[in-house]
Amino acid sequence: MLIVGLGSVSLFFVIDLLSRHTETRMSHITQQHQTEILMFAATAERLHQQQDKAALTQYLTQLQHQEDTWVAVVDSQLTSLYQSSLDPRFLDNFTLGRDVSWKIHLNFPNNPVMDVAFSNSSIHFLIRLPQRMRPGVYWKPAYIALQFILPLIILSVIAFYIYQYLMRPLKQLKHASELLAKGQFDIEIVSKINTREPEFISVATTFEHMSHRLGQQIQNQRQFIADFSHELRTPIARIETALNCAENNISSVQMLHRVRDEITGIRKLSEDALTLAWIENEQVTLTVETFDLIDLVDSIIDDAQFEFHPKVITSTLPDSVIIQGSIRPLAQAIENIIRNAMRFTPTSIDITVHRYDNYVELCVRDHGPGVENCELENIFRPFYRIAGDNTSSSGYGLGLALVKREIEALHGTVKAQNRSPTGLQMTVRLPLHT
Repeated sequence: MLIVGLGSVSLFFVIDLLSRHTETRMSHITQQHQTEILMFAATAERLHQQQDKAALTQYLTQLQHQEDTWVAVVDSQLTSLYQSSLDPRFLDNFTLGRDVSWKIHLNFPNNPVMDVAFSNSSIHFLIRLPQRMRPGVYWKPAYIALQFILPLIILSVIAFYIYQYLMRPLKQLKHASELLAKGQFDIEIVSKINTREPEFISVATTFEHMSHRLGQQIQNQRQFIADFSHELRTPIARIETALNCAENNISSVQMLHRVRDEITGIRKLSEDALTLAWIENEQVTLTVETFDLIDLVDSIIDDAQFEFHPKVITSTLPDSVIIQGSIRPLAQAIENIIRNAMRFTPTSIDITVHRYDNYVELCVRDHGPGVENCELENIFRPFYRIAGDNTSSSGYGLGLALVKREIEALHGTVKAQNRSPTGLQMTVRLPLHT
């Protein structure tokens, strides 16, 4: 902006300077015409000195007709009145017209009178400047060219350069947008954009991040729909089998109970899937509350102990840990972790809570077989189940995926790791203040 402002001021300053210089150069009578006027005066002075009045009168008349102008020879004797005096310098330099070397005002409609003094300075040769000798014939076209055409050309060139400079990255962004509209999401534009302007780099970075994010979401949605459809096929097939058996009076009561169980599982699958999709695709706004984490963990332990009796839950908990967050998603995440550990452990699980300066850490360890190290990240993927695992046949692989999303929505982290000699430990870290 500063360059454009200073450049514009400099441009018009130079154009004005050039216009003034051109006008000055065009305002002077050409040297050839000056010589002609001086020759006219010299001829008139020679005839005057010869005192040939008839010849001088004939010459002046002829010159007037020849140049279509007015010509005269006059006496410029000045008489002082009322006892006033005339400065000798004024008398020496006094003229009745303009000197041939003076500038001519190009905007005046009438031609000026030119004055050439004879050797006797009191006698002057006067001639109105002939039209053919008037300077500045091309001044108006030159003025238009300097004031309008030249700035227009220069500014057009500058504007074209700025246009090209701005449109080059914009065209690249447009091309990237067209690729995005065609379904290509792995767009790399930041490293290819032809500009160093931070604004364009910022836009390109945002666009690239948006395209990658959009592509990831679409890919996740497609995978989610495919996994969800796959998970629905098995319970629907079992329901169809149970209905066929019931229609044929084969264990009708048992088959109806089976149908009810399958429908309950499908409802749970749908609810978990919708919750997972909502957390992944929406900007989740949770109600922030202040509560005691230990009270929440104790209540979840009591429910799990009752459900999975005679398996044992061993807990090492402080008296109180006050945190800020949302109770409902945290309770659901902790409950899923504990219930998952109770299903996999043969005997017991260990639960510990440690408070640090800025966060609190909850560890749930089972004594089951654990998982392969290469599977520790995969178990948090939706609908992911470890191959050959029969203990999880009653689930759909959404529990730990929900745990990860819910904990991250609370600005926390969850990590799985194998413990020696056996067992899997889930570690949840939560900030004390959100």
